[in-house]
Amino acid sequence: KSQRTYIARTMTRKLLVGDVVSFEERKGATVTGTVMKVNPKTVVVRDRSTNIQWKVTATLLTPLSIGA
Repeated sequence: KSQRTYIARTMTRKLLVGDVVSFEERKGATVTGTVMKVNPKTVVVRDRSTNIQWKVTATLLTPLSIGA
């Protein structure tokens, strides 16, 4: 559990509000969105196409661009 916490917090330190990230949802579709809030282990991402907010574990995110 400590290792998972370390990895999640390492990833959240790399992200800032406004960064563009992507992740794969449960059904397999790729979601691209903007970081709205960074928590210690999770990140709130607003989907660009549907404006839905997702609370995602930081380890699932792939950074695409900074502050776009």
